[in-house]
Amino acid sequence: LKRVPDVKLVLAHFGANEMIAEALDSLYGENVYIDTSLMMQSMDKELFEAILSKHGEDRILFASDSPWSNAGLSINILKSFNLPKETENKILCENAKGLLGI
Repeated sequence: LKRVPDVKLVLAHFGANEMIAEALDSLYGENVYIDTSLMMQSMDKELFEAILSKHGEDRILFASDSPWSNAGLSINILKSFNLPKETENKILCENAKGLLGI
């Protein structure tokens, strides 16, 4: 990351897959996008809030990992966290639009 500071990187599976606790200490907060693919179905609210607190709402992208996970279920889990609507909308749509220049 230090060698390519201007490159926009999107890291799948919260950038950590099954190692989210380690990512809390070493990855979150860095200048990378992370996506929610696959991991939402094993995510609890407290862990998601810790990620959100450390990484910020502007660099988290909703993603599905079909056919291995169900996008509708992942959206419902995200909505069950009762985030502010602006935060939820950024994660579900606006952050991706900004990244892609749409």
